[in-house]
Amino acid sequence: MNSEYTASASRPDQACTPDAVRIDVLDLCAEIFQGPDLESFPALLGQELPDLARRAADCGSPLAEPLAFLIQVSPCMASSNDINASLADLESAYVSLFINARGGIQAPLYESCHTPNGGRLMGPPAEAMSERLVQAGLTLVDGLAEPPDHLSIELEYLAFLLTEALDEDNPALATLARDFALQVLPAWRRWADTLESVIPAEPDTTRASTDGSIGRTPEAFFRAAARLTLAALNPVSD
Repeated sequence: MNSEYTASASRPDQACTPDAVRIDVLDLCAEIFQGPDLESFPALLGQELPDLARRAADCGSPLAEPLAFLIQVSPCMASSNDINASLADLESAYVSLFINARGGIQAPLYESCHTPNGGRLMGPPAEAMSERLVQAGLTLVDGLAEPPDHLSIELEYLAFLLTEALDEDNPALATLARDFALQVLPAWRRWADTLESVIPAEPDTTRASTDGSIGRTPEAFFRAAARLTLAALNPVSD
């Protein structure tokens, strides 16, 4: 899985533990919110997501349920035609929800935009995140133009801290990860609430048609991914 920064940390090798699953869910959500990509998304949704859901269920992770729901609303990736059509729909929804839309961006992917006292781009959360990356010895990849408080960067940073804490059995790093999650979670809750408000309510999935098409809209996919993101952040904060 591509990272928005480079680091020397090792990663758990597909370990079936709740902590390892949580780290991989953070990485999964980070990749989703980087935006649809023809090179990575077919494998991400067609293989990595189902494999991660199975691991979560096997180890009793609380993330098993939101992972299963994300699969339920994920676009079909069974053929090249499915992939091309699905990615086009996902990209259109991604731009409309997070990048540019008539009347303004609906749910921007920057922590600074969801603070109680401001909401301007490149606000104090971006400055704080830049300092955290420097202190951790992490570097944004060359050519990345995103502010450092982009959701994907923050999720990757948290995954990095948790990985280091597990690898080194380091309580101080575990506490740093928990404190970071506690600090950013309120902003991302506001972001998720905004996303819920701009996406039409989902239908009763128990009444879905036999082809499973009900609920498989690109907007529903991103809403489910946002819910999964919050679920992955919450256990870290407890």
